[in-house]
Amino acid sequence: MISARKFRHLRRGLEYFRKYTSQASTAEFYEDENVKTVKKLELDEKVASDLENRIYHPKKHPGVFRKKTDGLPLDLENAMQKILQGHKPLPLVKEGKKLCRQLWGRHFPPEKQDYVQKLEVEKLKAETAINELDSNIDDKLASEIEEKIVTKQLQDIIHPWHPLNVTPETCLQYFISRTPAEYCVLHKILSEIQQTDPEFVPLTLFDFGSGIASGYWAVREVWKKPLKEVYNVDTNLNMNKLAQNILHLAKHYDENTQTTAEKGIFFRQFFPFSHERTYDIVLSAFTLLELPSFKERVEAVAHLWSKTENYLVIVEDGSNAGYKAVMEARNLVIHLETPGENDTDKTEAYVASPCPHEFVCPRFTKDNTPCNFEVNYLTPQFLEGKQVRQNHRYSYVVFKKGQRPADRPQWSRCVRESLLRNKHIHLHLCTPDGNIENSILFKQNNCRNAYRCAKYTSWGDLLPGKIKDHVKDENKKS
Repeated sequence: MISARKFRHLRRGLEYFRKYTSQASTAEFYEDENVKTVKKLELDEKVASDLENRIYHPKKHPGVFRKKTDGLPLDLENAMQKILQGHKPLPLVKEGKKLCRQLWGRHFPPEKQDYVQKLEVEKLKAETAINELDSNIDDKLASEIEEKIVTKQLQDIIHPWHPLNVTPETCLQYFISRTPAEYCVLHKILSEIQQTDPEFVPLTLFDFGSGIASGYWAVREVWKKPLKEVYNVDTNLNMNKLAQNILHLAKHYDENTQTTAEKGIFFRQFFPFSHERTYDIVLSAFTLLELPSFKERVEAVAHLWSKTENYLVIVEDGSNAGYKAVMEARNLVIHLETPGENDTDKTEAYVASPCPHEFVCPRFTKDNTPCNFEVNYLTPQFLEGKQVRQNHRYSYVVFKKGQRPADRPQWSRCVRESLLRNKHIHLHLCTPDGNIENSILFKQNNCRNAYRCAKYTSWGDLLPGKIKDHVKDENKKS
């Protein structure tokens, strides 16, 4: 029997299919009876030339980002297996799934002003309701009734936030349940940096909210180069101990000297004292929602930006709260680097990905759905006796210090899953001018290479060209 959750998923998919494949939706692109305005992909000149010369296949065009991993690296998986010796994996997996659901459902911690504003509104509603019932009611009784009503209403409308209680057992659950997804997410984001900026090779890494040092493992696997310094910051001592134990079991850590075999890997509970030290990659992955207030989130992002030498990477779960946390950080960094009225200097930073612009995110202002992306990964086989393919959605932003390279094109980003239909394609694109466009490309109106490039552009990829209107007069013979 089909579950309620799967039924809702199938119903949403059916509604989505009907919306974007109906004649009405396609007719939106027609201006009048005689002249049709349809979309056409104009390929980048270099991409078009390379495709004509068969330097690469359209499915491997420069806008395609294919992650190169499906799971954890072998030495990390072996370390996981050694750590779980003496533990029953299935109960840990079960509890780990509960932890994942709890983390996905995290909301922003409510601010003091939220309480004050909502308290005043609910008090006014309660007073009005009591007066309508009986104006002669005793003041003391009315006050008690009002307090109960207001308390109940505040409990319903304000999400209860509290810091996670991270015990050694919780760390193990986090390690086996979240690490495969987080590692693959970071690997995909960092692989995109490597593909778009091949000359960049990081030597130093600062990881805020490092957990079991997933950031270090991802950087190590993407660039295959030793790092001179890795500064991991996690306020939980149990998590730091587990991360060090993992490095030791993976032969990256020397227990006798309390140093790493790959020198320069440090684990701390707080930010470094020195404000002048900067790092090639500064990373904050799945951490901002664990900070107890807006003030602390802003201070953390500003501090991370000051520690950045080249790239700042901020990642959160692809939920509404995670997306908004990423947008907070994005808006803050853009504000910090935007020149003032009397400042003639240009902005010394830009958004490297996923946004092809520095404008306000169009989904943040015009849409109720988060801008997120999806990664597929395999769970370790020894946990449940088989490998299970799962997916995880995430929101992220990558900043690069310096001026945007003039020779690097700004292509539209595919921000939803593409729909391939009979002789036409539906693409949801975030464009360089800061808009979201739903573009339908018909096969008959595009050249062969352009249509094939669009066909192989999937969720999260860049479309190597510009979408333009193609006007065709029906009265003229083609």
